[in-house]
Amino acid sequence: MNRSTYSGIILVLLMALAFTTQAQLLPDYSVLLAGGKQTFPENVATFRTEGALHEEEVLEGVYYRFLQFYQIPDAGQRQAIREAGIELLQYIPNRTFIASLPTEIDADLLEALGVRSIQPILPTNKMASGLATLAAQPTVELLLHYFPDIPQERVRAYCAADGLEILAQNGQNDVLRVRIAGERLHQLASLPYLAYAEAAPEPGEPEDTRGRSLHRANTLDMNTPSGRKYTGEGINVLVRDDGIVGPHIDFQGRLVQDINNDNGTHGDGVAG
Repeated sequence: MNRSTYSGIILVLLMALAFTTQAQLLPDYSVLLAGGKQTFPENVATFRTEGALHEEEVLEGVYYRFLQFYQIPDAGQRQAIREAGIELLQYIPNRTFIASLPTEIDADLLEALGVRSIQPILPTNKMASGLATLAAQPTVELLLHYFPDIPQERVRAYCAADGLEILAQNGQNDVLRVRIAGERLHQLASLPYLAYAEAAPEPGEPEDTRGRSLHRANTLDMNTPSGRKYTGEGINVLVRDDGIVGPHIDFQGRLVQDINNDNGTHGDGVAG
């Protein structure tokens, strides 16, 4: 290999390394939505002229949008965002939030807050995949997820006004189980308080109530004449327990403690 060929190879490798490094340093603005990956345009500068707001999108002085920032806001920036009347409701990778905005929000203010893109929440973003196939049914039961900044009593009133029958509610997780006529499914996405709609699950049924091998019970009460006949008759089992699941080697590396208080009565024993 002569010197010029060797130098050319080195130059190509250095250029490839430079391009790879540059690509790794570029911020990732792709948005990972349920329907797939999207890239929002950088449009805050044109928002004042192109960001038309329809009356049916407004709910008591606010409306809902995807807000993408150049960088995820820190604590100080979040405070400024709140003072501007904007509520960040849910994070979506990358650098994007579902947000409620006051109708009088100014594009210059959004730019000053570090917003890169503001996008409408489209019907395809609000409806679970395959939900439209249920439109032929007389009625459909749904889980209606509403935006968490809306009190549930107001959502219940909105549902009643929109002809949605509420079947179940718990007042805690921003979800209602509702029934709607199948022919009206296509109207759901236009409801301004709707964050997401999906088909309600079928009622739960006991599983494996007759199974024996899964629990090794077949080795204790065997069908063979010479096998064990431990049926459990006359045996009582007592589980003593304390509060939430505490540190224990059985839970090492596989414990998700997604509560922030200690008011439970079933922990180590029941979880184990």
